[in-house]
Amino acid sequence: MDELLKHLDNWEVVLYISLACIVLTVVVNLIFGKYRFVKYIPGMIFIFVGLFNFFSVLDSLTEAESINNLSLFILLVVGGIIGLLSALIIGIYNKPIKKKKGIKADKD
Repeated sequence: MDELLKHLDNWEVVLYISLACIVLTVVVNLIFGKYRFVKYIPGMIFIFVGLFNFFSVLDSLTEAESINNLSLFILLVVGGIIGLLSALIIGIYNKPIKKKKGIKADKD
């Protein structure tokens, strides 16, 4: 049980980064609500920065110095995916309702 508790410290950081990305996505959506695609940008930025950290240590992947960049890669990619999913949820929630055109009901 002690070994499991040592690894749970990292999940607090994942939680904070995920919440930060969700809050950033909501704020961007509130500021730029007219443009639908803008709410996806914070999640994509998190993922691109995470991938940049991964590709920067790709040659020395097994060395001890690259552990910080690998953990940053995991944190940012997970936060970015959660940000993209929250943007998708916001997009589904704010989707305009289209009225169906077609057969009208008879008034008999």
